[in-house]
Amino acid sequence: MNILGISGGVQRGNQDGSAALLVDGALVFAQEEERFIRQKHAVGALPEKAISAALEHAGLRMEDIDYIAFHANYTDLLGGLKRYFKHHWGHCPPIRLVNHHFAHAASAFYASDFEDAAILTTDLSGDGISTTLGHGSEGQIETLRSYMKPQSLGVFYSLVTQILGFRRDSDEYKVMGMASYGKPTEDLSWLLRIDGDGYELNEDYIQQVDQNTPTPSKQEPIYSDALVEKVGWIRRSGDRYTETHFNFAASAQNALEEAAKAMVGWLVRQTGSRNLCVAGGVGLNCVMNQRLIEMDEIENLFVQPAASDAGTALGAAYAVAVEEGETIKPFPGVHIGNAFGADQVRGELENAGVKFRETNDPAREGAAEALAHFHGKPI
Repeated sequence: MNILGISGGVQRGNQDGSAALLVDGALVFAQEEERFIRQKHAVGALPEKAISAALEHAGLRMEDIDYIAFHANYTDLLGGLKRYFKHHWGHCPPIRLVNHHFAHAASAFYASDFEDAAILTTDLSGDGISTTLGHGSEGQIETLRSYMKPQSLGVFYSLVTQILGFRRDSDEYKVMGMASYGKPTEDLSWLLRIDGDGYELNEDYIQQVDQNTPTPSKQEPIYSDALVEKVGWIRRSGDRYTETHFNFAASAQNALEEAAKAMVGWLVRQTGSRNLCVAGGVGLNCVMNQRLIEMDEIENLFVQPAASDAGTALGAAYAVAVEEGETIKPFPGVHIGNAFGADQVRGELENAGVKFRETNDPAREGAAEALAHFHGKPI
């Protein structure tokens, strides 16, 4: 059976479009649209070029695809998706909609090769859900607990990102990096309260966005005026960094880690599993993941390499494959997709008029030194 999973979309807030192709339960292709169109996150786009590359890579036509698996459970999207596939490929296979966070969970659990695992998915939101705590066992996934939008660690970290002068849903990694230069001196329990089982986000400090209301665009603040008044400052883009900013980032990072640890502790108590799978955009926070693997309760950790919404293409495909009785083959790793052969690289260099020579041992011939002194300007 050939199952094509896709993520992305044309609505405001959709990003990280990708395509993943399963053939008889084996992942044979997975790649993000941004790699083809050269636009970070491929915002507001369905993965047209990634889909075409997947078909070409596997030697298939759209008519050979048994199911399209999509990473959201919005039935109002079906008509548009059908028209999209018929327009670009002349044919639309049956489309199966998969709950967004279930796709995140499936992307991690079925790729992990764990027979039994606790599963944490957390992001800004998808299908009205921001966080799920689940259990994978005997090839099936059960959701034990959910946090509904806007009770979201993704929202929490996004508003911190904006307060510090960065672009949300893109620059959160900068906040994570800033945290290492500061100290967690701020008590942020007024914003994110953490108890023994999880967290509660104080909604007075965010834009009031319920499950049925679109999240503000990336250009708009996700925080309320009350947050600026509480903090007493906001760093504008271009402002110099101060110790206050570094300490605020460190405090927010610490709060995120404590919230995640609280949920994982609850998961272990509920499931008895010491294996942990993580997915969702917040799962890209590698410092948080380090804190999770350091927990006494956790022996093994698998973080979906494409933890962002890009990974939901794979998760949706996995979910449909399992529903259809397919046996999921071992995850082949992240080096899967189209590649650039020597002939293609050579052709591009010749077309650009670049001088080059070929070698089997770049290190021995001083490639690193040549790059460091490119145009006589050491890097």
